[in-house]
Amino acid sequence: MRGLRRKLAIVAVCVAGSLVGQTATAAEATTTVTANLTVDASVNNGPLNNHSRFINSSRSGFLQAPLSAGERAQLRDDLHVRTTRMFFAPKEVYDPATNAYNLSAYDANLAEVSTYSDRLLVSTTSLWENGEWNTTPKGTLVSPAVYGQVLTTALRDYKARYPKIEYIECWNEPNAPEHGNITMAKYYEYYKACYEAANTVNAALNPTVPLKVGGPCPSNFNATLIPQFLDLYKADANPAKRLDFVSYHEYAVLSANPKIAYTEKSTVVSWLTARGLDPATPVFVTEYGLYPGGSTGTDLQDLAHDQLVQAAGMASTSRYFMLGGTDAAFHWAIRHKTNDRKDILVDGAEGVLTPYGHMIEMQAKLKSDVVEVTPIGGASVNGIGLQALATADSSGVSVMYWNYQADAGTTAYKANITVKNLPASFAGKRIRLERWLVDATHSNYRYDPAQTTLTKVEDNTYPAGTQITKGPGLPENSIGLMVLTPVP
Repeated sequence: MRGLRRKLAIVAVCVAGSLVGQTATAAEATTTVTANLTVDASVNNGPLNNHSRFINSSRSGFLQAPLSAGERAQLRDDLHVRTTRMFFAPKEVYDPATNAYNLSAYDANLAEVSTYSDRLLVSTTSLWENGEWNTTPKGTLVSPAVYGQVLTTALRDYKARYPKIEYIECWNEPNAPEHGNITMAKYYEYYKACYEAANTVNAALNPTVPLKVGGPCPSNFNATLIPQFLDLYKADANPAKRLDFVSYHEYAVLSANPKIAYTEKSTVVSWLTARGLDPATPVFVTEYGLYPGGSTGTDLQDLAHDQLVQAAGMASTSRYFMLGGTDAAFHWAIRHKTNDRKDILVDGAEGVLTPYGHMIEMQAKLKSDVVEVTPIGGASVNGIGLQALATADSSGVSVMYWNYQADAGTTAYKANITVKNLPASFAGKRIRLERWLVDATHSNYRYDPAQTTLTKVEDNTYPAGTQITKGPGLPENSIGLMVLTPVP
């Protein structure tokens, strides 16, 4: 069905602010809607917690190729990555049969991530005493005591040598079969081992930035498991207990309704408040996306389509997480050998970003404060359709806008974007207007391997004034960025 739809669908490109395209069949014809977006740069809605800063690494040399020096610089300087989540699989450093350690197994990964990040979030995984989750008979997990012993030994060594380690996320997706599919009651025994290990390491090293611990990290925003975890934490009588953040993953449901992300932080706050726990506890979405699991469609055409869906859908979802107050939502993932639809860097092409990667690059160009944007006509429904995120500060105005149509939508937009009440820094100055575009034919390595950078489609200077209007076209699953800068 998807492959047939793609063969019939319109191929649209945005050229000089107008939408043009080839003819599609009547059943699959694109409908072009004119819509207005008005940005009022004088209405400040507070600082932007820019989630371009949070990213997942899937471990160099294991699930991703090692990053070049240029790629590490690119992550830091172009995408503004500041916190990276990485995995720690205890079985890679500890053998339960011999009680032997090989702590050097993670040195290369920790060293690499430390070069482009200010802080690291280390997510631990399950540890099996014998067998695995999919062996016959099914394996047996090590005891919480052994788990805590391994974490204490490893973290004492790693924190001393890699001081940027700050967050410990206890046990990635404990409700998933491959990680034990354990109850929250059983999980909490391991969680106690995690916070006790962190406390021991903090006491031993007295680091400038102490280790923080959180969980329960289920594979979805689980309204049963997360409250159960909070109940267990509240009942824990240990005065040294700690919950420095609440974490979870969110997949699948976002594809049809990115708006779900907007209220998840407030829901967690309500759960904390109802139990007398600190409502200011940070909430981390340590993985999220439109596509759960593996990577590819049936062919390269499917992959090219899905990568655009991923880029536009993640723009919509990320906006809701940011505006809903989520403290950190970590993009997945830099590069993963089986997650091509969700890659940020193209496999086998050094330093080349996917459309999703370019979307994050656009996010990194946003300004420091969120300002008001009002859609008039053609507004999105549940995050599907035309949306925008407008930001401003003394250096200028940045407006990121996109048309998310999910897998099968056929609506294109002619978006009239007006930015009014420009900041005082524009007074008496000309207005430099730059626009970039991500779509099927722009900033898209799969369309043209020569397109290795974010494609700029306009760079003009306009006379001084207090507002400016542009009318870019947005085909299905495309993203634009407009930056206004005062110039003499």
